[in-house]
Amino acid sequence: MHCVLRLGFKKQDMFIRHAIQEDAAGIAKVHVLAWRESYKDIVAKEYLDGLSLKEKTAYWGRLLTMDNGMLHLVACGTKGQIVGFCGAGPIRAKSSVGDTAAGEIYAIYLLDSHKNKGLGTLLWDSAVEYCRTHYLTPCVVWCLKENMPARRFYEKKGGVLSGHHDCVIGDISHDEIRYTFPLDGPINIV
Repeated sequence: MHCVLRLGFKKQDMFIRHAIQEDAAGIAKVHVLAWRESYKDIVAKEYLDGLSLKEKTAYWGRLLTMDNGMLHLVACGTKGQIVGFCGAGPIRAKSSVGDTAAGEIYAIYLLDSHKNKGLGTLLWDSAVEYCRTHYLTPCVVWCLKENMPARRFYEKKGGVLSGHHDCVIGDISHDEIRYTFPLDGPINIV
């Protein structure tokens, strides 16, 4: 297990920690609910309604048993329940020839009820520090172009637009954009 910036840091009785296999159902629940909350005006309702908690639980159960060089963290609310998660590690795919990105923050999700309380920043800072200390720099994150709250968050953190591609969700094509974070200097902890 790796030491991560602010791991275990508490903020208003909320905290982040490494995910374990027993967290699969809790992460899956947040994954489905956060998609429904965050993408309700972006992704087709039929697709969001069709997200399967059972399938996501199986997915997270498999992922959390792999030793794949990835970081998985959960954010916990005041009662210890999982209210968010993030993942980071080696980049999944280069976007073009000459792409120098080595790391990627795969996902960062929080339930709406726990946004704007500092947990997203704790997850972000820990994922960035993981990438930096594992020489996964620069790192990237992808988000839907229409997801303005996420875009504002990444831009506030110093992300620079560095690419885009089509992403099909259900039967609908969306523009997914990429932000790059050099991570060779101080990170924007705002």
